[in-house]
Amino acid sequence: MAFTPKKMYVGQPGTSDTLLYTAPTGGAIITEIVVTNTTGTAATVSVAFPAGASGVDDAEAFAKAYSVAANDVKVWPLRQVLGNGETIRALQGTSSALTIHISGIEIS
Repeated sequence: MAFTPKKMYVGQPGTSDTLLYTAPTGGAIITEIVVTNTTGTAATVSVAFPAGASGVDDAEAFAKAYSVAANDVKVWPLRQVLGNGETIRALQGTSSALTIHISGIEIS
């Protein structure tokens, strides 16, 4: 079994449900999510780890409409396990306000 550190996502999710990452066959461990607000106004982010192709909803939400202050950064250190094909999905409340960085370990 191999464990490979990886940058899983860097970018700006849309204002509607956006697929950020899909775990490979062996699975993955999400170790950190960093959300940066590059605007002068607070903005919200929702993040979910749905088991299937479902979107960002209350049943599988990790963060729901979490407010990131203007010109601020939110860091979530994690040990979230994803199985084969499980995903990370997100959306932001204000277009182009937030950048998300996700790091972790892929298992093969």
